[in-house]
Amino acid sequence: MGPRPVHSPPVVTDGLLEYAALASAIALVVVWVGYPAVVAALARCLSAPDARGRRQDATVSVVIATRDEAQAIRVRVRDCLSLNYARAKLQVVVALDQRGHVGAEDLADLPRDQVVVVMGDAPGGKAATLNAAVRAASGTILVFTDAHQRFDSDAVRHLVDALSVPRVGVASGSLAIPARPGHWTLVSRYWLFERWLRQCEARLHSCIGV
Repeated sequence: MGPRPVHSPPVVTDGLLEYAALASAIALVVVWVGYPAVVAALARCLSAPDARGRRQDATVSVVIATRDEAQAIRVRVRDCLSLNYARAKLQVVVALDQRGHVGAEDLADLPRDQVVVVMGDAPGGKAATLNAAVRAASGTILVFTDAHQRFDSDAVRHLVDALSVPRVGVASGSLAIPARPGHWTLVSRYWLFERWLRQCEARLHSCIGV
């Protein structure tokens, strides 16, 4: 047998590197400038759904599916109970993930006239925990949230108002990242851009986001 042929590695020329760099730059421009510009232009041609309805007689269940510590859950429940909404029509459902370390007995001090605590379905996880929470909910409107978020006092009232419009089936809140006055970080500036882009996408009925 003769000697095995030697395969030389492919040669990358300066021209190929320049084309690759140019293609990468174009892709970045399309993602960060082109797409937002197109979405914003299309959104201007459409009017957002009128969310000025009034349906304050709706019963609301705030659903918290969590595996957080008991104290964090208590603080979140108190925040929900302080909402500017009729007390008799507001229910808080806390569903505990079976994979967590908190049981219903750890939250026995919560007011049971407004708060329902259930264990999530086996084998655990977000979806199984949400299923158990929804079964326990009695409200005609479900508000899904996490243990570490906080609501503006009028948040649920505005969501109920939006859902009173017949063509609106889902309403989303707007996540605000606190920042010190006059002190804008890169994250807070990016989040302003992200919120604006999501509002434009919502006008196109393309996605639901918070």
